[in-house]
Amino acid sequence: MVTSQIGRQSKSLGTAYLLWFFFGGFGMHRYYVASYTAWRVYLILFVFGMCWLAIPIIGWFGFLVNLSLIWLWELVDAFLLPRLVREYNASVVFDVNARAGRL
Repeated sequence: MVTSQIGRQSKSLGTAYLLWFFFGGFGMHRYYVASYTAWRVYLILFVFGMCWLAIPIIGWFGFLVNLSLIWLWELVDAFLLPRLVREYNASVVFDVNARAGRL
């Protein structure tokens, strides 16, 4: 039973990379591994970048600067994802074992 709970709650690195590739600008890969603070920052950066477009003339410059920050962060996250998934899965194992009284 403990093993099935761990298997159900653990996250897949492949799924994390798919979310990173298709929805990285929204930070969905961070949400997937329960890194909620970073996910909120991703969303704030995305919305802030969209707000730049409302400003005439300089808006595109601000939008592109903001977009480059998001892309740079996504590039760093491409290398951090294995560690993030590993840490999340380790916390799942710890939590399930703690609830089962195995610690």
